[in-house]
Amino acid sequence: MAAIPRADHGVKILVLAANPHWTDRLRLDREVRQIEAGLRSSRYREAVTLVSRWAVRPDDLQQALLDVEPDIVHFSAHGTADEQLVLDHQDSRGRPVHKQALAALFAILKDRIRVVVLNTCHSKPQAAAIAEHIDCAIGMNRALGDGAAIEFAAAFYQAIGYGRSVQSAFDLARNALQLQGISEDQTPELLVRAGVDARRVVLVSAGAGVPWTSPAATHLDRRVETPERTPAEQRESLLRRSQSRASRRRNVRSRSDARAPLRRSRAPRA
Repeated sequence: MAAIPRADHGVKILVLAANPHWTDRLRLDREVRQIEAGLRSSRYREAVTLVSRWAVRPDDLQQALLDVEPDIVHFSAHGTADEQLVLDHQDSRGRPVHKQALAALFAILKDRIRVVVLNTCHSKPQAAAIAEHIDCAIGMNRALGDGAAIEFAAAFYQAIGYGRSVQSAFDLARNALQLQGISEDQTPELLVRAGVDARRVVLVSAGAGVPWTSPAATHLDRRVETPERTPAEQRESLLRRSQSRASRRRNVRSRSDARAPLRRSRAPRA
């Protein structure tokens, strides 16, 4: 079956975060902040919407997916060696969710979701089960350090925001770990649904929204054409320049001052 074409609405990313009180602390807020930073710096940032839900419980999953209708679902939480995802619970002790339950959820709500990222320890089995219904799923084949999880997520979504394919974004995210000297680049694995080529799954492209252009790039573009002025406009321009020569040095100093910059101020997920 061919992959579902990208919708014209742009891309929605839903982050589902959970860190029950009794589990080791994860820097989930830093992870979301780094994802946001990567997306803000990307070329097609206007085409991407990021929605985050915190202290997610099992009974929040259906409501969040129905409400947000995401294209990408990102889990940030603890995982267990017996193939369970640990979510929050009202007693603060956490509630494990087995891979069969997750796979069944995505089998029902698979109409729009293209990618599921399980940024948790030991999540490859869950990703494999989900990939039976969803085009692409990313899971971890062993325990994953918190720092590695943050770095991987930030690089992956930045590449998505630049219009790269899921395969390319995944490869760049693993390379980001290598560049940072983090020896966990072989921990994430990308799994795909039968018949799907992750190299052809592109969620953001030039037609998905207004691309963001760096102000520096605009300034350096010498191909921008200015309209030709009439003789009368040229004479008026020469007159203004002649009248301003006496004060030019002060004006240059003022512009220089105006351009002066303002001064501004690894636990595993198992």
